[in-house]
Amino acid sequence: MAITTSIGIPLPLTYPPAHADRRDELMSFLNSGWVVVAFRKADGERVERLCTRNPSILKAYASAHEAKQIKKNDPVGDHLPNILYYDYSAGALRSFRVDSVLGVYTPRECPEVNH
Repeated sequence: MAITTSIGIPLPLTYPPAHADRRDELMSFLNSGWVVVAFRKADGERVERLCTRNPSILKAYASAHEAKQIKKNDPVGDHLPNILYYDYSAGALRSFRVDSVLGVYTPRECPEVNH
């Protein structure tokens, strides 16, 4: 029996959320392509966003200025509490706090397939 869900395969994350390796893991997932990130916003609302930091995808979706801002948010060895990403639904840059992430998933369908 096949099971269908609205999200794809969960990706492994280090716990607890404040663990030093968590930012590196999230950056790796975001740099690899589209991923769904579930997190709590500052007001406590749980949201899921289809996002990426992949340079090849950014060339197709983001402006040159947005791509530059994302690259600037990735200094080597820096463990900033926020990660800047490109949000597919909003068509703009957004950010989330590393310690607010509840889970990361592969997208059920790649957005390029839906165009």
